[in-house]
Amino acid sequence: MTVVQARYFSLQPSDAVQVLAQVYAAVRDWRAVALSPEVGLLAKELDDFAPAFEHAQMDAARSLLG
Repeated sequence: MTVVQARYFSLQPSDAVQVLAQVYAAVRDWRAVALSPEVGLLAKELDDFAPAFEHAQMDAARSLLG
């Protein structure tokens, strides 16, 4: 995330990184959440949802967060 993007949301860069870390952590284990009893997807259904959670922006977030 660039400083310009952080300012767009009225965030200091350090705050933006914290928010990014929270969102990344919430999305990172989406497959386990999807298979949980609360969601109830079947393993064979996961690939249909993968593009929503596994994409270049997640890779960029992981790189930015270290």
